[in-house]
Amino acid sequence: MNLTEKNRYIYVIVTPFKNEIKFLPEVFKSVVNQTILPSLWILVDDGSTDGSYELVSEWAKKISYIKILKLNRKKRREIGFNYSEVIFNGFEYFKQIWNDSYDYIGILDADIVLPNNYYERLIKKFEEDKNLGIASGIVMCRVGERLIWENEPPEWPCGAARVWKRECFEKTGWKITRAPDTVSTVMAMKLGYKTRNFQDLVIIHLRPTWSGGGFWTGYIDVGKTRYYLGYDFISALLASLKYTIEYPHIGAIPFLFGYFEDFIKYRGRINDKFVINFFKKRFIPKIISWFKKY
Repeated sequence: MNLTEKNRYIYVIVTPFKNEIKFLPEVFKSVVNQTILPSLWILVDDGSTDGSYELVSEWAKKISYIKILKLNRKKRREIGFNYSEVIFNGFEYFKQIWNDSYDYIGILDADIVLPNNYYERLIKKFEEDKNLGIASGIVMCRVGERLIWENEPPEWPCGAARVWKRECFEKTGWKITRAPDTVSTVMAMKLGYKTRNFQDLVIIHLRPTWSGGGFWTGYIDVGKTRYYLGYDFISALLASLKYTIEYPHIGAIPFLFGYFEDFIKYRGRINDKFVINFFKKRFIPKIISWFKKY
């Protein structure tokens, strides 16, 4: 893209954070060095106590497109609902303060580092395919000195650094739910949009997925999420085998604990037959393809 083309695209980023002072400086560098800068970057603080809020406040004093929303929520819910609610507040804040048009809107988690041309290349993908609704790169998790690929199928954009085309975002919205990025992706598919992660565009997750609050808590939430999305008993058992083999090899027990806790308590599941049927059709082929790798 030439300079004129770059300047005509308007995109917005929302970043949720709580006590991420260890990672925020790297995230900051990867955003402010983008070849196409965001028109607005909203950082949503969910009650940090480690100096994260003070750090981003200093950024906001120096950079005009950075805005901060500080939440004062007393009642907190489980991880998935909590995450979706924080981001929901960020999107609502965007609607309040932004009166101009925009082309794209995205989420960037506070532990993700992007290549410097990330948004430029994603915008180019959207411009090349007018039916593309949600897109991201692929995630490589930093585990010690290693980088481990999360290996999601190509039609599954990652939640931590996804971008929506405006039209798709406004039609599908962002729901306060246990699995907000999953529901958003499936809703986009339902409306006929393409959703993609692009393997030539690598992003770095500065810690293993689901480890932010500790692996045990993270995998409990994964189990609860699978229950919420309609996984049956057999599907849950098969999925637990995957978490036994994959790093950190301790995921099966907390995963099953989370699933069966909600199963026994007969907690509510997503009330959308399209989403439930989508995962029923997708699960067995996914498990078969996964086991073939081993």
